[in-house]
Amino acid sequence: MFLVMKAIVLLACAALAIKQVVFFIEEYKSPARTLYTVDDVESIAAPAFTVCPKPSGNTFNNTPGLKYFNATSVSLRDVISKAPGPELSSTTTTRINREAITRSVNGVGHWRERTFWETTGGGKGGVFFKCFTLFLKENVTMGRRNSTDPSMAFTFQFKGIQNFPEPKIEVFVHDQLENFTYLDTFKAEPVVLYGGSTIELSIRPEIVQNSGRNGNRCSEEVGYSYTTCMETCFWNFVQPRHEISCLSPSLLTDDVILRKPECRYVEEGQLLERLDEARNDFRNRSGNCNCSIRCITTNYRILAVLTAEGVKNDESSSLSFSFPSSRVPRLEHQPEWSILHLMFHIGKVVGICLGVMCILLICDVIEEARSSARWKSLQGSSDATHRRKY
Repeated sequence: MFLVMKAIVLLACAALAIKQVVFFIEEYKSPARTLYTVDDVESIAAPAFTVCPKPSGNTFNNTPGLKYFNATSVSLRDVISKAPGPELSSTTTTRINREAITRSVNGVGHWRERTFWETTGGGKGGVFFKCFTLFLKENVTMGRRNSTDPSMAFTFQFKGIQNFPEPKIEVFVHDQLENFTYLDTFKAEPVVLYGGSTIELSIRPEIVQNSGRNGNRCSEEVGYSYTTCMETCFWNFVQPRHEISCLSPSLLTDDVILRKPECRYVEEGQLLERLDEARNDFRNRSGNCNCSIRCITTNYRILAVLTAEGVKNDESSSLSFSFPSSRVPRLEHQPEWSILHLMFHIGKVVGICLGVMCILLICDVIEEARSSARWKSLQGSSDATHRRKY
């Protein structure tokens, strides 16, 4: 009876193993796939809104000095007169490390301010600019088509930057955890406003779920930001470069320890050109960064409609936004399997089968021991009966 049961278990194990191996081979041969589903939701976490006025301050004939820039650059209240969330008149500003944080009294959200840089091309150096990012705590209601709601609109002021050449304001809509950065890892496209323009913005969230299989790690760490990790990696890549003799600490992320001397005014013109060269080199070496993408991120598809076009001397512009659809797509990326991934899963099946065989072998040993003990017991009983007879 035991031999029959053992044979049945072995056959079942072999059949399941063959079925699993065939399934893994088919997965290995199949291309990368994306599963697309649509959820009907009432509300979703609000996106972050990053507002970048350009220029943000005087460039002093294209020779940027960061201290001079900070003295002449616009503030949050210079650029934004109305915004969703916290009333700017009831906020307090504190500086934490290299960022200025403007918090609302009632705790409905906060603004974060940072300084960035970009090159102007043609060997003319570059300029600094500021960006202000709004983080709202409350969820936004989906399926709202009314773009006239004052709680879902911005009013921008151009008065503070109007005297600068070609003033404009760029607005980015992005995941709150993926902080704005000037590197290629930041994928959101800007909405550009000029003085007097009015834009209605339709926003459609899209949840992207990245699979951690095939050796592609993804992070579920709370508060983790892939773009911040990559920017930190960039600055750590920059600091050993000999052609960059100094750095301006206010450009760095909080996680970077400055190991170069702080730039003086006359050195910052060449600094931005050197940083642009470093950024181009970093594009080819960013794979060396130990930065995992987040397992779940939210992208925001936007449709901007210009409803009023301003004139050069207009001092304000407005941007209203809405989430017209309650249907939110969810994309689950499943990458291709590598040969190592295939062998890993086949190895697991083989390991399970070997484990079953070990269990059966142990059962054999136990059964053999029981049979031997039973045989000795019967033999001893038979000998005792034989001696009583004689």
